[in-house]
Formats: sequence, structure tokens, C-alpha cells
Amino acid sequence: MSQTSIIETITEDIFNAEDGVVSSSTKRAVKKTKIEPTDEFIKVSKYLSVIFAYNNIPTTLIPISLLIAQEMEFKTNKIYLLIDRKKEFAKMLDVSVDRINKLIQDCEKYNIIRRQGRGVYEVNSFLFSTGT
Repeated sequence: MSQTSIIETITEDIFNAEDGVVSSSTKRAVKKTKIEPTDEFIKVSKYLSVIFAYNNIPTTLIPISLLIAQEMEFKTNKIYLLIDRKKEFAKMLDVSVDRINKLIQDCEKYNIIRRQGRGVYEVNSFLFSTGT
């Protein structure tokens, strides 16, 4: 993400509450940093446990969810979970392909992903998304 620094001069006036006359003025420079939005971003692991807890999603789905987020297409929020990708996930998570299939079913159950067709899923954009 790109950042822009802005220097602003702020004037603070101190006035007498009884008659409304300004008794003194102070000027100071303030540096503000504006973070420019990017076209693509992703909510990641340190926030995911909070998001999952808020949505009553088991934290056991975090590892597979991170892999899904890493591999999804950012323009369409889609992922293709065919046998080759399932084998890769199984190897990365050190589990069986059957366990990956169960985790995928659980991800569907908790609305992390939604089936679009055979092996094609749309990732929940409220958990992982693109945009500004």
C-alpha cells in the first residue's frame, strides 16, 4: 500500500468563555499519513480468528481458509478445488485428501465458500475480498 504524508498547520485559539475574546493562539504543524487504498486486499490471519469467532466459525478452518484465500482468483473471488489442488493442500497441511474434502464441506457449511459448479467455488467476500 502506498502512503502519502501531509503536513497541516493547525491553529488553536484559547478564548475567555465570559466575553468570547481570544486570549491566545497557538500554531503547530501536524503530519498526517494517508494510506492509499489498493485495488486488491485481503484480510489475513491475525484478523481471521476474530472474524471467525464473531461469525461462530470453528478456528480449525483457519489453515484451509488461508490456503483458499492465497489461491483464489482476486478479480472473481473464485477458486478451483480440483484433485490436484486438493493434493497440494493436503501436503501443505500434512493431512489426507479425505480430510481436505471434509474441510471443504465444512467451509461450505459455514459459508466460507459457495459451490458454483463442479470443483468451482466462490469465496465469501466478507471474509476475503478485493476492492477499496
